[in-house]
Amino acid sequence: MKSIKNKILFIIILLIMAIGFFLRVYGIDWGLPSEGHPDYSYHPDEALTLIWSQWLVQGNAIPKHFIYGGTLYYTLLNSYIHIARLLGDKLSGINLLADSILVGRFFQILLSMFCIVMIYECGRIWRGKKVGIFSALGLSIVPIDIFSSKFLRPESFGMFLSLLIVYLAIRMLACMTAMECRKLLFISSIAGACVLAFRFPLFSLFLLPMVSRLIWMRKNKIDYPSNLLMKDGVISFSIILI
Repeated sequence: MKSIKNKILFIIILLIMAIGFFLRVYGIDWGLPSEGHPDYSYHPDEALTLIWSQWLVQGNAIPKHFIYGGTLYYTLLNSYIHIARLLGDKLSGINLLADSILVGRFFQILLSMFCIVMIYECGRIWRGKKVGIFSALGLSIVPIDIFSSKFLRPESFGMFLSLLIVYLAIRMLACMTAMECRKLLFISSIAGACVLAFRFPLFSLFLLPMVSRLIWMRKNKIDYPSNLLMKDGVISFSIILI
């Protein structure tokens, strides 16, 4: 009976993922130039930021401009250009810029799908499988996430990093051993470093895993030696600096 319920649950999650993927991949090439419209204008959030990412790699400063998304985001944008160049004619774009935008859009859809899985896990761990299913379904069909994942904007990547830290914090509350809790704290430090390189204000989210660690220790009545606290703090801070 339990195995049947697990199979049904697996099928439901697959259906939610399929719905979310279809809604995001439908019209993935919207607004890109084609043979029928070779001079179609690009959206500035996509084309200009890709061009700026190349300028930053080349050492050219962008005067009087707010760096949209941070250095990590521009590194990602530059990687899209390299991947598009490697794939060459396998993509449907009319030129390298269109191919780079297409690569970035698919990558953002992949991140969005990971977000659906993570929010299911957050709901499942926090309140049970039903909450996890409804949480995943809600994210899979919410218009703002569908829209932002279809276009080369930093929101999808920011949401992925933010949700990853929230997921790690919730996982920490459900830890069975102190060693598992410490490992999750160090992984959270890596995610926190990525958030810091992406957009500084989001770094405050790193407080969630630290608070979760303290709540877990208090719940399990575990004393935290001061030398271990200092050691974990130094390791986490070193990970963030690196």
